[in-house]
Amino acid sequence: MAEDRTPRIEELLAQTQWVRELARRLVTDPHLADDLAQDTMVAALEHRENPPRSPRAWLGSVLLNLVRDAYRREQRRRRRESAAAGRDPEPSTLEVVERAATHARVVEAVLALKEPYRGAILLRFFDDLPPRKIARRLDVPVATVNTRLQRGLDHLRADLDRAFPGGRREWRQALLVLAWPERGVVAAAGAALVTSAGAVLAVATLLLAVVFVFRAIEGGKKPLERRTAAAPAMHEPQEAALPSDAPAPVETVVPVVPPAESAAPEERPRETPGERAPENQAVRPRAAPAGTWSGETAPIADMVYIPGGTARIGMSEQEIQALGVENVSYLKTLAASTPVHEVQLQPYYIDRCEVTNHQWRVYLEVTGQQPGPDLQRYGWPGGRIPEGQENMPVAFVSLREAEAFARWAGKRLPTEEEWEFAARGPEGLLYPWGNDLAGEKVWCAASQPPICQAQAVGAKPAGASSFGVLDMAGNVWEWTSSRYEEYPGYEDIRVSTKHWGGMPGEFSAAEFFSSTRRVIRGGAFNSEGTALLGAVRQYAEQSTWFNTLGFRCARCARPGLDAARAIDTANADHWALSEASIDPDSVLAFEQTWRDEPGAITAFRRVSFASLLGPVGLYAARPVLGVLSTSEDLLEPRAQAGDYVVLGAWDDPASVVLERSSGAWLEQDRIELSVRCVHVAEASAAELTRQRVTEGERLTFAFCAKTEGGRILRLELPLLVEAR
Repeated sequence: MAEDRTPRIEELLAQTQWVRELARRLVTDPHLADDLAQDTMVAALEHRENPPRSPRAWLGSVLLNLVRDAYRREQRRRRRESAAAGRDPEPSTLEVVERAATHARVVEAVLALKEPYRGAILLRFFDDLPPRKIARRLDVPVATVNTRLQRGLDHLRADLDRAFPGGRREWRQALLVLAWPERGVVAAAGAALVTSAGAVLAVATLLLAVVFVFRAIEGGKKPLERRTAAAPAMHEPQEAALPSDAPAPVETVVPVVPPAESAAPEERPRETPGERAPENQAVRPRAAPAGTWSGETAPIADMVYIPGGTARIGMSEQEIQALGVENVSYLKTLAASTPVHEVQLQPYYIDRCEVTNHQWRVYLEVTGQQPGPDLQRYGWPGGRIPEGQENMPVAFVSLREAEAFARWAGKRLPTEEEWEFAARGPEGLLYPWGNDLAGEKVWCAASQPPICQAQAVGAKPAGASSFGVLDMAGNVWEWTSSRYEEYPGYEDIRVSTKHWGGMPGEFSAAEFFSSTRRVIRGGAFNSEGTALLGAVRQYAEQSTWFNTLGFRCARCARPGLDAARAIDTANADHWALSEASIDPDSVLAFEQTWRDEPGAITAFRRVSFASLLGPVGLYAARPVLGVLSTSEDLLEPRAQAGDYVVLGAWDDPASVVLERSSGAWLEQDRIELSVRCVHVAEASAAELTRQRVTEGERLTFAFCAKTEGGRILRLELPLLVEAR
C-alpha cells in the first residue's frame, strides 16, 4: 500500500511567510506578489493529496506556474491595448467581406495541412509557443520542430498559390493588409461573415494567428530564431565603487577571443584533422590545459579533432538503387537514411576508438559501481574481464549508462551527424576507408576469415576514416544521442527489386520512427555489407543492451560549451532561463583530466561559466547574468557540485547570487557573494584567469553586462577550488 504523503494543513500554513518572500523575489510588484502568494496557498490547500515532492518544493512549483500565468495574461493585455490604441477607422462592408474571404482561404489552407505540419503551425502561430516548448510538448527534438514548421510553411505557400487565381502575387497583396497588428480587430470582425458552418469556430480561433503566419510565409523567413540581445541587462547602479577587499588583477591564463577570424597564438600546439599531437606531460596525473579556446584547441589524448563545416548526411534513392539490395527489411532500413541533406557542424572531438573494457572497469572502480547483471553474466563472468579482452569494446551497456560514463569523463555521446561526418569524411564516402567493401579493413561477417565476436579496438588501422577515426564500421554498433526520427524532407523510397519483377516498389521506414528510440551506427562483427555503410541508421530502445552494442564519446572543441548547453536544455522551464539562451562566445571553462598508464581516464573536473543572451522577464526580481557549472564542491563560496544560475542585483551591481538551477528555490540553494565591478567604455571578450594561492586555485571569470541605462559593466566572479 502506497504511503500517504498528504501534508497536514498546519505544515502548509507554516510555509506562508516563505511563499510570500519567494513571490516578492520573483515579482517586482509587491501587491501582485502578495496576491500570487495567497493564490498559491489556496491552490495548495485545495489540492494537497499526495504532492510529488516536499511541501516547500511543491509550493515553489505551484507559485512558479501562477507567476507564468500572470506574465502571459499581462503580455496578452498589453498586446490588446496596443492594438486598440492604434485602431484604424471601421472598414466598409465590402472591405469586411473581402477580408473575410481572404481569412477563409488562409484558414482552410492551414486546416488542410497534413499532420504533423498542421499541429506544428497551430502551436507556433496560434498558441505562440517557441520551438523549444513545442518540442517538449510533442516530445521531439527542437530540430524536428523546426523542420516541421519550415516544411509546413512550404506546403502552405504552395496551397495558397493554388487557392488564389493570381498565384503568389495575389495572395501576398490580399494578406498584406492583415500583416499589421493594428488590423487585428478588423480581422476579428470579418470572422463573423464566414458562412461555412464547420469552419466558424476554427476561423474564430485562427484569425489572430493569420498575421504571424503571413509574416512567416510571405518572404520565406524562418520564424524560428530565438530572441537575443547584446548583453544581459541590469538596472543602472547609482555608484560602482570597488569593494575595499576586491582582489587585485592576476595573470590571464587563457583569454577567450572571437573564434571566426582570430588567429591562434603561435605557441599553442595545433592538431590537424586526424593527427594526434604529442603530450609533454607526466602520465599520472596528467592534466589537460585549462579553458583553452582560440579558434583551434589544444589536442586531447585518444580523441580526434574534427574541424566541422558543412556535412553531407544521408543517402539518395539513386545510391540505394545502385547497391542492388533485394532484402525488403534492409530496404526499409535504408529508407530511414534518406534523403541527402546538409548540416552545419561546429568543431568537435570524437574518440579515436570505442570505449574499452579496461576504461569501463576503471570508471566502475572510481565511482564505486558494479558491472551490470548482463555484463557479468555474458561478458565479464564473475565481474572480471576475461584474460586478453581488456582492449575489446565494452558491450551490454544501456544508453543511460553510456551517458553517465560520458558525463563523468567530461564528454558526451556524439550526435548521429557528428558520427557520420567523422566516419565518411568531407568526401561522403560509402565506407570509412573508401567506396568499396574490403573485408581486410573491418571486423564483420565479410571478414576473411569471418569472426564471431568483437575484437580489440584499433586492430584494423587500414580501415580508418579520412580523419583517422578507427572502427567506424564493424566490431560493435555504437550509441548516439540522436532520436530515431525522419530526416528533413523524408519520403518513402521507390526502388526496383526482383521481388517486384524489376518494377519500382515503395519502401517506408515510417513505422519504425519514434522519439523514444535512439540511433545506433556502424554495424557490428556479425553485420553484412549494408549495415557497414557510413550513412546507414539503425535504432535501439534506450534500455537495450546486448553483446553487439557499445559506444564512443565526443565533445565540443570549445571547453565548457557542452556543460552550458546541457544546463540550457535541462532547465528550459526555469524562470530565469525560459526566455534566454547561452552565448557560445562567452563560455569559459577550467578543465583537468587525469589518466592511468594505459590511458584510461581516472578523474575529471570542470568549472565553467557562460553568460546569457535574451530577456530577463518582467517578473524576475534579479537580472540573470549567466550559468555556472562545477563538477566538484567550491571552497569559496561554499557550494556543492552542480549547476547554478548567476543572478545580479538591481541596486548593488557588486553583489550576485548563485541559485540552484533545479527549480526548487530552497533557501539553502541560494548563495550570495561579492564581485568586482567597474564601468567600461565598451564591451570586451570574456576572460578566465587562474591563480595558485595557499588555499587552492582561484578562478576569476570576467565578463560584461549592460545596465538598463545602456552603460556597460565589467564583472569579475571569483571562485576558489581545491588544488590538485
